[in-house]
Amino acid sequence: YTDGNGPWSAILTLTFENGSTIVGSVNGLTSATDEGGAQFAGTVAVIGGTGDFAGVSGGTGTYLGGRSGDLGATPLPTEVTLRITES
Repeated sequence: YTDGNGPWSAILTLTFENGSTIVGSVNGLTSATDEGGAQFAGTVAVIGGTGDFAGVSGGTGTYLGGRSGDLGATPLPTEVTLRITES
């Protein structure tokens, strides 16, 4: 990862109002913009869940977003789309 560009990976936990969770492993790529921000996109592999999502054994999705300025200095709006599988 150099100058706001490059690959990244993360663990994503989505927590719902009732406390149920979906957990995914995310791998993506970030591209810096000319304005000092960045655009990013990744793929999600669902690896588990709790509560209403207990028993989730797989699924896939996308993780998209961007920021208009420096990391930590501006909001980081994102969109996650998942297709999950129950065991």
